[in-house]
Amino acid sequence: SPGVYHAVQHHSQMCSANFHGVKLVYVQNYKVNTQGICSNLYALNDHGHEATSTFSFTIVRDPLSRFTSGYSEISYRAGLHKAGASFSRRPEGFCSEYLATSESDPARAAEFIKGLISGRLGHRLDNTRGCTFFDPYLHVLPQVGFVVQALHNKTIPIRGLDFLGKLEHLNDEWERLGNAVRDAHGI
Repeated sequence: SPGVYHAVQHHSQMCSANFHGVKLVYVQNYKVNTQGICSNLYALNDHGHEATSTFSFTIVRDPLSRFTSGYSEISYRAGLHKAGASFSRRPEGFCSEYLATSESDPARAAEFIKGLISGRLGHRLDNTRGCTFFDPYLHVLPQVGFVVQALHNKTIPIRGLDFLGKLEHLNDEWERLGNAVRDAHGI
């Protein structure tokens, strides 16, 4: 079973914008309205000021709510695949027992959780009993893995997080974020 850091090491993404000489860097986190946050951030990009400092932040979501949303998306995608639609990078030979359970059976979620905890989500390596991780399952991994990976990212180096907000209060958090950037950089 891959550790959280290992599982997200090739999936850490960030979106950024220059705002009055400050590079605002959002550490993306699956199932936390990343597209909406990045869209808001891109709207702030002033393109006219070269960044001389960096302000990094992320938004987190209630873990149970995020897990439920992630599981729902994974289950939905698996259903599409059964119906003949493509399932991004779906390999043959799954070792995820929950897929054998009917989508309408409440036991499916329990099987999914058992597979996640035991490291059985993914696809088989050769004909062995081992499994390799499957990307869509990143939607249910702990959020801290994305932050840890971002701290080790060499593309946009960040020293730490300057701000941590909560999705459940995004409107208020967006305002708090703006105030934190202004206070930290004298804007």
